[in-house]
Amino acid sequence: MNNLLYVSIKIKLPPDLQKSFEGEIIFTDNFSSALENGAGVILSPEAKGNKTLYDIRQSMYPVLLWACDGNKKTARGSEDDSENPLNVYFEFQETPDSAFFSRIVKNYRNSLLQAEREKYFREESEKQEKLNREFLKVGIALSAERDNSKLLNYIVVKIREITRSDAGSLYLLDADRKSGDVSMIFKIAQNDSNPTDFSEFRMPVQKKSIAGYVAITGEVIKLDDAYSIPESAEYGFNKSYDENTGYRTKSMLTVPMKNHKNKIIGVIQLINKKREMGIILSGHDVVEQSVIPFDRADVEIVLALSSLAAVSLDNNQLYHEIEDLFECLVRASAKAIEQRDPATSGHSSRVAKYTVALAEAVSRDDGAFSNIDFTEDHLKGLRYACLLHDFGKYQVNFQNYLESSQFHFYLPNQ
Repeated sequence: MNNLLYVSIKIKLPPDLQKSFEGEIIFTDNFSSALENGAGVILSPEAKGNKTLYDIRQSMYPVLLWACDGNKKTARGSEDDSENPLNVYFEFQETPDSAFFSRIVKNYRNSLLQAEREKYFREESEKQEKLNREFLKVGIALSAERDNSKLLNYIVVKIREITRSDAGSLYLLDADRKSGDVSMIFKIAQNDSNPTDFSEFRMPVQKKSIAGYVAITGEVIKLDDAYSIPESAEYGFNKSYDENTGYRTKSMLTVPMKNHKNKIIGVIQLINKKREMGIILSGHDVVEQSVIPFDRADVEIVLALSSLAAVSLDNNQLYHEIEDLFECLVRASAKAIEQRDPATSGHSSRVAKYTVALAEAVSRDDGAFSNIDFTEDHLKGLRYACLLHDFGKYQVNFQNYLESSQFHFYLPNQ
């Protein structure tokens, strides 16, 4: 809000009243600036047919009404405007003295300021409520997704949506089991304005790159313009992508992904926060107009979501390790069963192979079995059941169940 008073040019404001607010009064019939900045508005009863006056009526913006120039016809609402009458804070029907006018204007400005504050806190509350709902959705989705590729892609999509980022990347740290050397895998790259084919690749972890610096130090790097990094910085921005594609990287936010042990397992990098998510940055001029810096709230949001994502990745890794352990147990059990009877060696594996193949064929069928669909979990459970279907042989006398034994069947005479 500002201290200006936008007064209709039809109003003959006495010199002493103008002097009371010297430098603060603007005579005009265009009140758009007043509405945008929460400034005071003084209208004449004769004011009508103006677009900004229509906006004032529609928004129920509070105004002061000056009805003391000999024309007592009120502008609170004519026949044409009966559905949207003016929201009049106070109506001057007689020319006031300077003290009374100043007091009314002061109270009016205070009411505008209070309304502006209430609007701000209401919008902030709605924004926070929406953000909390998004966090809840993301948390549920991350805890339910077991496919790491889908999980990583979902993380970048949601973080970009919440922060209105045009582009985003995700890197994972990977240590060689033999040498222990750590490298960084460029796993995900998304760009709304300049989509390109992407294949993940491995790169060394070095401080000279922004992502590498964050991975090593754990610091958050927030750049208002990636082309204006101080020479004293240990890291730098590689412009090769921009030069090859014509893209313009401006604002950037790079944060570490830390798990529950506070260990860095990856890096998330966001590029070009936009005023509106739907804007396509089709050129450098659009970038200059539409890209804004990331703020402190963005940093806190991305840190929270990246930590949540890191924990989900750790949980997925643990889940897959348990699955691998169970897989080894099932195969060892099936092998132990078959070794007791050489005649059926490989039998359980063949049953599993054929049964799963039949189930997959049924899932692909668009005829009689079109309503049957086996998911990956269904197929996995089916394969385990097939591998262990002879497990009961452990409880049968060894000599009685050998398939190679000779069994004689005696049928009664017909």
